[in-house]
Amino acid sequence: MKKNHRIRTTIYLSALFIIFFFSYSTNFLGIAAKYYTTFDRSDEMFVIGRLDAATYQGILSYGGLPGSAHPTRDSIAKMNYDYMKEVNEKYDYYLTDRKMPGDKFAAYYSQSGGQGLSYSVLQKILPFKNEVKIRIYRAINICLLAFCFILFLGWCYRNYGLLSSFITFLLLLFSPIIHNFAFSLWWTLWSYYIPFLTMLLILERNNKSPGRYSENKTLAFLFISVFAKCFFTGFEYITPTLAAILCPIIYYHILEKKKIKTTFIFICKTIICSVTALLAEVFLLINQIKSIEGSYAKGIEYLIHAFTRRSSLDVDEFPPTIQEILNEHLFGIDLVIWGHSVYNITLTLFTTILIVLIMCISLYFLSKKIDTTNKSKSKALLVTTLLSSLAPISWIVIFTEHVSKHSLDRIIWYMPFLLYGFLVIGVCLSIILSRLRRRKNI
Repeated sequence: MKKNHRIRTTIYLSALFIIFFFSYSTNFLGIAAKYYTTFDRSDEMFVIGRLDAATYQGILSYGGLPGSAHPTRDSIAKMNYDYMKEVNEKYDYYLTDRKMPGDKFAAYYSQSGGQGLSYSVLQKILPFKNEVKIRIYRAINICLLAFCFILFLGWCYRNYGLLSSFITFLLLLFSPIIHNFAFSLWWTLWSYYIPFLTMLLILERNNKSPGRYSENKTLAFLFISVFAKCFFTGFEYITPTLAAILCPIIYYHILEKKKIKTTFIFICKTIICSVTALLAEVFLLINQIKSIEGSYAKGIEYLIHAFTRRSSLDVDEFPPTIQEILNEHLFGIDLVIWGHSVYNITLTLFTTILIVLIMCISLYFLSKKIDTTNKSKSKALLVTTLLSSLAPISWIVIFTEHVSKHSLDRIIWYMPFLLYGFLVIGVCLSIILSRLRRRKNI
């Protein structure tokens, strides 16, 4: 019986994985806009530039940092058609196995560029043209993101059933913004979910088999996962990524009715562990910058300047107001949070959040008449979902300047608030359909 269930689960999750993969790689359902294959190419050029430098100057040239050959000063000043034209021309240089023009490599100091380094190693190994290699890198990137979502959906399936997990899958699938990020070699979206999933799956195992993972082993895995995230994508969206780690802790604290003191001490240890991993990345990044600038002080100075710039609106000559930032972030539709491009069905971020909150209230009342076990799970899910909203809010509050300039920052609401929010919708609909079936059978 257990073997048959395991086989069915494997087939089900494998099918979801395949749909994720082909949707992200080919957009065969028409969920994303046509431009998704060139989404944020200006940033992706940092990876292409790293690959170009690795080809002609070595994998660890310029400290292994991402970057690109300098565009012309005129195109940088305009930052519009001329700039993007030059970006696309350099992209074509790489695809056709030619060295990019420009003598000086402009390194990007804000992250270690682990994604570019990984692709550089593969580039040396794979015996194909660059055009084929790029497709392989994208396929690997998409596979890893799809696998991360499958790990979460597997958790949903085991704890809330088939229908709830399938509805969560559909809502994730019909999210154009994820398609954009999934196709990008720069963003490496899967890396943002590693710390969250590490904690989620370890605590689930410990819930079912107490003591399977000791506290020290859990923290060791957490350290590796946080450092891996920082190595691949630096400090981008770091506050929601780290805040997401606390969500599984809160969930299992409620479910297992642990003492507040015990959970508080464990949270403190996870924070210390995460900060230690961040410091390890800082140390690595400073050393990479030193290999170019010749001084540790230059690396430290750059990181302090970068943090100050991203966390303050005062650096702009005409800074937007907080209200203007929130209006654009919540109601802007240039990069929809959810929808289907074929039927022109779109929801702004504000509407999406509102729907999730309404479903949270609905689940609260629906769960009053279910059995004790499921009631505890519903309570844990509700509290965790509401608290998980603080993860994206932390980025908006601390890095306001970044949010004011980048509409793509709406992706932070999937870290992990909307993942839990979609599950709440799935659980609600599952309970309602179950009750309708029972009434029909009476």
